[in-house]
Amino acid sequence: MVTVLMLVLVGAGALAVDIGRIAAYKAQIQNGADASALAVAAYCAKNKTSCTTTGASLANQYTPANSNGGTAVPASVTFPTSTSVRVVSSSPAGGLQLTLANALNIDSQVVEAAATAVWKPPGGDGGFPLALSDSCFDLANASNSGDLQKFSYKPGSGKNATPTNMQCTRNASGQTVPGGWGWLKESDPCEATTSANGTIPSDPGNDPGDCKTILEGWISTLSQNKPVEVLFPVFSYADYQGNSAQYHILGYATLQIYAWQFSGTGNSPYTYMPGSIPAKVKCTGSERCVVGKFVRFVTTEAETGPGGKDYGSYAVALTQ
Repeated sequence: MVTVLMLVLVGAGALAVDIGRIAAYKAQIQNGADASALAVAAYCAKNKTSCTTTGASLANQYTPANSNGGTAVPASVTFPTSTSVRVVSSSPAGGLQLTLANALNIDSQVVEAAATAVWKPPGGDGGFPLALSDSCFDLANASNSGDLQKFSYKPGSGKNATPTNMQCTRNASGQTVPGGWGWLKESDPCEATTSANGTIPSDPGNDPGDCKTILEGWISTLSQNKPVEVLFPVFSYADYQGNSAQYHILGYATLQIYAWQFSGTGNSPYTYMPGSIPAKVKCTGSERCVVGKFVRFVTTEAETGPGGKDYGSYAVALTQ
């Protein structure tokens, strides 16, 4: 009886130890699956035509690099929908070698972990309290960036204007609105919380003094010859009644900022580009304006849905 019980106890102990090892190993290779899914999703968001062909190579790179000991391998990369990817990571060929389970003639165990990531236009965000006009958006489907333009805080010629005089300040109904950009009502100092297809009050009297630290950060980045890329809500004007105006948020676009001039800050325009900004888009005098161009962008910070209008910026997130 002692012999029989010893066999049972050894077998149970072997299973407990190796089951624990399997669970720990699965958690490690889950990191590889998560990292691979996010990497593939981020790539596909910007490169739709080569998404499926490049996905496998990215999984081969990120799965072992983000698993403990670099032992995990990608078992499969599939695309359940046009905006999602599923990556399965696995233990190497032959499975995870077990130790005490050998007493039960179990030498190894294949261990797998899966992760699914999606990429969609952002559905909501909290950030710098400034919105851009839909009339300004010029990022074509096949382009990574639009034209360098000036977003002026005054009436202008509308969407069909030339780059020289474009102020992007006319909505679909032909109403003149206060600029290609506008201040939003803050939910916190230098932050406005918005959602796609929602509305938010404007704040025409906003003094960006609350944003001094952020603006100084932009200046520091530009002085290092690095780009400043900011995700902004994009609006069409739903109601224009002076200080009671409401912005209707359509979605989110990323602006690579070259220069700005806001009232109340004393900041002159700044640029990270060598040389000067072209005269046709330069802020002059006391003009309140922002100079920049729309670019494609991927973020893991904004909400992924329900998504807004596609402006070339995408939120990437794990779904399982």
